[in-house]
Amino acid sequence: TRYGTVTGVQTCALPISPELAAWLARRGADPGAGAVIDPEDRLHGGEGVSLRARPPSGEASKAVETGDAGAISSALGQGVVLSLARPIEAGEGATTLLASGPGSWSTPDVDRARRGLAEFDPAAGGRGPFPLAVARSWPGADGRPGARLVVVGDADFASDAFVDFLDDRDFLLNAVGWLSGDDDLVALRGRRKEIGREQFFLSASQARDRKSTRLNSSHSSVSR
Repeated sequence: TRYGTVTGVQTCALPISPELAAWLARRGADPGAGAVIDPEDRLHGGEGVSLRARPPSGEASKAVETGDAGAISSALGQGVVLSLARPIEAGEGATTLLASGPGSWSTPDVDRARRGLAEFDPAAGGRGPFPLAVARSWPGADGRPGARLVVVGDADFASDAFVDFLDDRDFLLNAVGWLSGDDDLVALRGRRKEIGREQFFLSASQARDRKSTRLNSSHSSVSR
């Protein structure tokens, strides 16, 4: 906090204190309840609560050139791997940076989600896509710099276990660069595409398709 303004990254790992949730909601980034699950686009062979979040389609084309908050994620073509992420409702003036896929859904039963036992219940949670990371800025006064805030519905993306997957590292560095006002560096990184080392992200649906292809191929060989 600086002179009553804020400049920083706030992660919203589960659980979250009511005080912090209320503070963020007043600033246009309202943390939702429960966890977001995406059975079709999670890390195959990994935990069931992992998922790949992507920039919202159609919003990223001009972000890098204008220095808008969307530049943080606009050039991240591979997506960002999150784990046990909560939805973040973007209020007025906020920009959605990352969202879950259309096959995602939310559940309030975090414990069952961690154990891979959660099932979609329309009475308990809706279907995606859900905003999972948002940003907002406020203009400064009396010649002072304005405030900038980035809120991510997960803390694991920046951990050693995930930071080298896909675009996780670039997303983190872009967020820090944008928060510090270094918009040129964010734009440059977007053109360089410094993608993480762990590029073999096999989703659950892709794994299922590969298995089906191998079985069909084996069946054809036996038939001949």
